[in-house]
Amino acid sequence: MCTPTNSAQGNTESRVPNNPGRDAPIVEHPVRAGRIVPSGKKTKASLHIGSLNLNGRGSLNGPRDQKWNAVNQLLREEKLGVLCLQETHLDETHINTIQSLYGRRIRIWNSGSESTTSSQGVAVVLNREIVDISNVVFKEIIPGRAVTLTMHWHAERSITILNVYAPNSMTDNAAFWRRLLSMAEKDRFNKPDVMTGDFNLVEEAIDRLPAKEDYAPAVDALRDLIRYFDLYNGWRLSEPNKKDYSYPQRGSVSRSRIDRICAAESLVRTSHTWDIKTTAVQTDHRLISTKLNTANTPFIGKGRWSMPTHLIEDNEFMDEMRTLGKSVMKEMRTACNNEAALHSSPIQRLHRLFKEEVRKRAREHLKKKSPRLQTELKRLRDHVQEIESRNTYQSSSELQNDSAVLHNRICDLEKKRHALSKLTTTARYVLNAERVTKYWSEVNREKKPRDIIYNLRIPETTPPQFVNRSNKMAKLARDYHERAQSVDIPGFSADLQAAEIRRILAGVRQTLDGGDLTVLQTGIYKDEVKRALKKSQSGRAPGVTDIPVTVCLTLYVCLCLLEDSYGAPVHLRVLSLYLVTAFVCNL
Repeated sequence: MCTPTNSAQGNTESRVPNNPGRDAPIVEHPVRAGRIVPSGKKTKASLHIGSLNLNGRGSLNGPRDQKWNAVNQLLREEKLGVLCLQETHLDETHINTIQSLYGRRIRIWNSGSESTTSSQGVAVVLNREIVDISNVVFKEIIPGRAVTLTMHWHAERSITILNVYAPNSMTDNAAFWRRLLSMAEKDRFNKPDVMTGDFNLVEEAIDRLPAKEDYAPAVDALRDLIRYFDLYNGWRLSEPNKKDYSYPQRGSVSRSRIDRICAAESLVRTSHTWDIKTTAVQTDHRLISTKLNTANTPFIGKGRWSMPTHLIEDNEFMDEMRTLGKSVMKEMRTACNNEAALHSSPIQRLHRLFKEEVRKRAREHLKKKSPRLQTELKRLRDHVQEIESRNTYQSSSELQNDSAVLHNRICDLEKKRHALSKLTTTARYVLNAERVTKYWSEVNREKKPRDIIYNLRIPETTPPQFVNRSNKMAKLARDYHERAQSVDIPGFSADLQAAEIRRILAGVRQTLDGGDLTVLQTGIYKDEVKRALKKSQSGRAPGVTDIPVTVCLTLYVCLCLLEDSYGAPVHLRVLSLYLVTAFVCNL
């Protein structure tokens, strides 16, 4: 893999010493100066931004359980578009190594430390599968401490992110914020849309445990900078009474929320899911993240549930479905022998009830088969939230100890889950690598987000009214097309329709030959149903029943298990009997 240029890494050969008393020249790494020009890559209107203190780069030459492997997996699992890192301890050699290992997904812009101990360093990691990494403008404001990155977001919208790593010393911390404010007032860099990072202080006592106020001059300097940028603490606005911490000190009950994301008011209003989460990355900090949306982004729900295809490999579930299917088939056979019942279409009703029962039992089975590790993690997180929401939490050492123990347990389980996920991913890759399979095609295919319909106009509204929720837009489109099929053209009548049909048919001179006529008059056989199922495409979206076509395609061979009496031609209304058999039999 080609080594990225310095513009992608953010490293420079000439730097000015980090002297807090003097404004050093800003080092800029533009891919293209001026306005950010979209490259044409499709991007999402929703952007997931995260921030994490890395607490050192970790080993790059050891086993694959090292830190940057966990960072790469974190971007994949959480679908982070932007990840701001602090205390990275990286230099150009380290970045080249990381890019050679994980450059398929990540691209790093880094500002290294100027000190000999390399104890600083901030970086911005972009997920190239999600965001547009072309035409990025990267600036070192204070080397190793503060950087800005401007990138194309969506449509004509760009976004500027300020990533900071403030000093631990309270006096240096105050000087750091004052220096940034002075440089911003002198237009040394543009006002950011988002400021995130490790602030190494809190503004309110509620964000520390035990609760206490931080150094007042540093807090005032930070507030002055935030007010100048016109930014807001989105997490606190969305969780005004919640107590949660991004820096839990292992082995101690002391903890704080020193990592933060501040955003412009317009972004806070359209944002959602402000979160603080424990990860498997080897660090003493937790991930903070938020999902930002452009102003005109429609509300998009979680989507429609569909039965996962891996259930057909679950013997317990398939045995249950086979038992259910046999009882339904018995009722269908009875209906087939009853001419009066056949005309009342019980076959279709039984088939519909069967599919509804399959869907219901699949949901129940998935709940029972939910991974125990995920279930335990959810239980522990809920328990921690319940403890920390108690009114006596700030003053009760017993509750604080319980919370610390639970946080340590969550951290250990996250690392275990990460190891299992990595093992599963590696095994799947080894089994399918270099083979012409759907998995191999997906791995090598560029991932493009789908085009978004931002709103739909409600018909016959004056002045025009619009809907921008995905479920309402789907209903509006469905109702519109159904109404279009039922609305008659002006002057329509049944007599006029009949006369027009006769006129058109009178002009048809082509007739069927004897062979085609015989085929059309012949009944439908079991083998024909088999062939139709076999030719159906797999991997298609399920219909209204939520049961994927793949289930039928996998089990179509089971039609051969039908009794010989079913080899005779069957009535169209009995076809469901064959489809049910395909659902309930194993290969």
